[in-house]
Amino acid sequence: LINASGRTVLPGIIDAHVHPCFDPKPGKNTSISDKSMPIQVITGVSNMQAMLASGITTIRTLGTAYDIDLSLREAIRQGVVSGPRMVAAGRGISITGGHGFYVSMEVDGPDQIRKAVRTAIKNGADIIKLFVTGGVMTPCGIPGTPQLDLEEIEVAVKEARKHGRKIASHA
Repeated sequence: LINASGRTVLPGIIDAHVHPCFDPKPGKNTSISDKSMPIQVITGVSNMQAMLASGITTIRTLGTAYDIDLSLREAIRQGVVSGPRMVAAGRGISITGGHGFYVSMEVDGPDQIRKAVRTAIKNGADIIKLFVTGGVMTPCGIPGTPQLDLEEIEVAVKEARKHGRKIASHA
């Protein structure tokens, strides 16, 4: 037992939208398209340790190049590095050249979407991340404009559900 009289006690904090290999410092460009995989891995390990030390005990990762978050999740589970529990997406799914392409599998059309969802699941994704609209951190596309069409989204949702996975969407 711990006597916490006169103190504030919180349960572990959950962060439901993390890109663990981005540089979190204010004013930094978080685009990782120009950083090597080893630098992204080192950044990810450092960020995982910092999150855990700050009280974040669970995270949901929503897009890493090379599926780095899937490897980080396993390293944490095996006790190789310290970090929060992870619900991991691995690479997201984006249209060719679309928002988030540098942390995604690039696809065009329903058949490629279906294959990308299956690939994400094969690689160990707990959740599927779709980049549905443009955004501000990618030079391609206009923030907020649709990139995936309704048929592509429906195929992704149907395929994910068949495998017991949920979809998270950048929109």
